[in-house]
Amino acid sequence: QVTPATAADLRAILALDRLATGEERCAMLGEWTEKTFVYRDGGGVRGWYLPELREKGVIAAGPAAGLALLRLRAACEKNCTFPAENAAAAAFFREHGFMEKRRVRRMVLGKPFPWRPEMVYSRFGGNSG
Repeated sequence: QVTPATAADLRAILALDRLATGEERCAMLGEWTEKTFVYRDGGGVRGWYLPELREKGVIAAGPAAGLALLRLRAACEKNCTFPAENAAAAAFFREHGFMEKRRVRRMVLGKPFPWRPEMVYSRFGGNSG
C-alpha cells in the first residue's frame, strides 16, 4: 500500500498536511512530490512520507497509514520527533526499542491555529512542522 507519489497525489498530500498541521505548506511540499511516498487505502492517499526533507516527515490520517510509513522510515533512521499526543507513534517506537531522548515545545508566533497532533508521526524540523 506504500508507493512512490505521483503529481496526481499532490492535492491529497497537501490536504492531509493542512489538516494535520494547520499550516499552508504547498510551496515547500510541491517541490518534493517526486521524492514522497504515499500510503493508499481504497484508492485514496491516507498518508505520506518525505524521506529527503530535514527530519523525514510523516503525516497520516490514521494509525494503519502512519505505522506503515513509520516502518519504512525507521528502517533507515535512528531518531524521530513527533507530538506526545500521537499515542500510536509513541507505542510504535517503544515496541521497537526506541527511547525518549528529550521533549521540546511547539511554538507558535501569533494567534494559535488548529492542528491534529495525532496525525503527525514525524515532523520535518523545528522550523517547519
